[in-house]
Amino acid sequence: MKIVVFNVRYSENLGDGLLSDCMCRALTNNGFEVEVLDLAGRTTVGTSSRRGLILKLLKILPPFLRRAIVVTVLSNALAGSRAHWREKIDRADGIILGGGNLFQDDDLNFPLKVGAVLELAASLGKPLSIFAVGVTPNWSRKGRSLFGRYQDANLHHLSFRDRLAQENWRSHFNGAPQGEITPDPGILAGSLYERSNAGHSETIGLCITAPDVLTRHATQLPETIPFATLPKIVDLVRHLAARGLKINLFTNGAREDYRFAESILTECRMSSVADTDTLTLLDRPTTVAELVETVSRNSVVIAHRLHACICAHSLGIPTIGLAWDIKVRGFFESVHRADFCIPDASLDASSVVKLVQLSEEQGVDRQTLAAQQDHLTKSLLRAVNFTKVEVTGQSEAPQARKQPVWKKALPVAGSHL
Repeated sequence: MKIVVFNVRYSENLGDGLLSDCMCRALTNNGFEVEVLDLAGRTTVGTSSRRGLILKLLKILPPFLRRAIVVTVLSNALAGSRAHWREKIDRADGIILGGGNLFQDDDLNFPLKVGAVLELAASLGKPLSIFAVGVTPNWSRKGRSLFGRYQDANLHHLSFRDRLAQENWRSHFNGAPQGEITPDPGILAGSLYERSNAGHSETIGLCITAPDVLTRHATQLPETIPFATLPKIVDLVRHLAARGLKINLFTNGAREDYRFAESILTECRMSSVADTDTLTLLDRPTTVAELVETVSRNSVVIAHRLHACICAHSLGIPTIGLAWDIKVRGFFESVHRADFCIPDASLDASSVVKLVQLSEEQGVDRQTLAAQQDHLTKSLLRAVNFTKVEVTGQSEAPQARKQPVWKKALPVAGSHL
């Protein structure tokens, strides 16, 4: 059976590639033929060399102008992708849309991409599984209309990676199938990738994310994001070093993150916060395997990036999450470590150091982790069992499924953005 998978596999933020690879490896190991199509049209890992400049420009533009630019650029790009996607879907037995935070609406970026896939899925009648996705709370009317195209598709399976995503979905589509909660596919990383390290004692991995990225996509006010500025991070490094801990600065692969990490290293050196034996900037990973290896070099990981946290957890490395998006809190709740997610900027560096010590002492519950990995695999296999319609609970083949009674009227395409 051939499955075509849509996500953002080739993002330079390798966390997206991690979850995609984990999902595809699990399917391949169970005898499925899998092809991944990147929603941005990429075929290799990478991003625009001007991404940092673009982020700064979008930050200062008014919302209506940002949306107009995104719609214009993506309309041209999607015009070239649709024919290719149609051909791939037509040759497949079914479609998976996921995982990742695909149901978010930042100036119609994902609504336009996901909406195009949903439209093709509906027109070709192929069974569709929306799998382990994240869902944000605030969508535009146009975004809701585009995401709502799933209601015209042959929906087979619907799942979310945490409780908050499921609740957001319910708020957007009242009366529609509520789906199930399944762990993020990245939780399989520890069982699928070889690595030479198993966590270095008293080495703290500090995953760095560029402030412009955090403020651009945050679901909370920028000033409430913990440790999101250079001075705050330098202060955290100072407190960790004062406790005799070694610190690895690392990133998930994005160039803008690595440039910010370089500035942190420079500032720490200039202000004598930490010497070369104490503070290290690890090489920027360019493959998923390199990301897993990078994360594995730490005994505790502190991160804003969700999949740095998920990867570390899958390796049995305790994590401390820095909230900026509800997806971070959602993950920590899902793995029963909500106390190790720092929700806002009120906690100071000395308190984080204490949290690091507590996190290392408690460790990761391996039995619970194994159960979550098993849950994810079983849910994934149900998602591709297209002989049974999971969403409605009926037993007939998808072709015989009638239009769902829960379908809701949506705003027309030209309605308010």
